[in-house]
Amino acid sequence: MANKLDSTSLFLAQMNQNAEILGELLGGGVGDRIDTEILARAIVGTRLLSQSAALMGLPEWGNALQSFMSLLELYKDGALPWDERIAQITSEIIEKEDLLAASGGESDFAGVSDEE
Repeated sequence: MANKLDSTSLFLAQMNQNAEILGELLGGGVGDRIDTEILARAIVGTRLLSQSAALMGLPEWGNALQSFMSLLELYKDGALPWDERIAQITSEIIEKEDLLAASGGESDFAGVSDEE
């Protein structure tokens, strides 16, 4: 039981940290180039969180984060400017991370799909 509690606490801390990094992405304006350092941190954080989500029994959430990470990589590799679509998706990811954190990691994200 203590291991589950410790794993959950670490997962929630990791999710909160990722949400903070993603929040930094929202600081840019539409049409601005995304700071590559922040973008790289967001990619790494999202990759780690997606793997942790799968280990915590949230494979759908892990898959959704993998898709989001791939999208971030496209923006990084293509040096694409920030736009409304990526801002909306980023906001939704942060919102879902906040909901999961508020539930103590106990929610099932059955409604989360790879397309989000």
